[in-house]
Amino acid sequence: MSFGGGDGSQAITQQEAQRQALISQGAQQVNQAFAGYTPQFYEGMRQNVLAAQLPQVQRQYQQTQGQLASNLGNQGLIRSSAARNLGSSLQEQLSTNLFNVSNQATQAVQDLQKNVAGEKSNILGQLEASAQPNIAGQQALDAASRYSAPSIIQPLGNLFQNWSNIYLARQIGQTYGQPQQSQYPFQYQQGSQSSPSAKTPISYNVG
Repeated sequence: MSFGGGDGSQAITQQEAQRQALISQGAQQVNQAFAGYTPQFYEGMRQNVLAAQLPQVQRQYQQTQGQLASNLGNQGLIRSSAARNLGSSLQEQLSTNLFNVSNQATQAVQDLQKNVAGEKSNILGQLEASAQPNIAGQQALDAASRYSAPSIIQPLGNLFQNWSNIYLARQIGQTYGQPQQSQYPFQYQQGSQSSPSAKTPISYNVG
């Protein structure tokens, strides 16, 4: 007597094989949709961020340097040791700002890479559960389109504000006994410098 157990097992095996074939088909579509997100793509994005932000740092430095010279000149300190010390300090602040902005660019690209990988992983997970390749393929195309032109280039605040309003005022006030409350030559309406979370040294070149 036969109860069709063999036929039932064979049918289940065939269904699972068909399901895996659909999943494989969908995975190919997902991988194709995200194929452009290569290491070269992310490095290009990092370079785009640096190209947009490093010149801003340089312009802010030149503006602060000019205002420093004007402030010192008005007080007859242009050739003083204080002027030399402040100039050196400002140069150090420039190097710090360039390094921080470079690290922030790297962190922004790393965050983008994580978001893209997470989106792709979510789509593949849904595909594994549904075995619907067409839906997964469309989801992947939509997601890849959203990330293809990410807005990771953020406007910079004034990165020299703290140096101008705190260090410069304190240094001149302490050196020459002038009231600190009157030594704020640089007032800006932009944000202050933020600390980066990324620590990878990045090379950069500014004119």
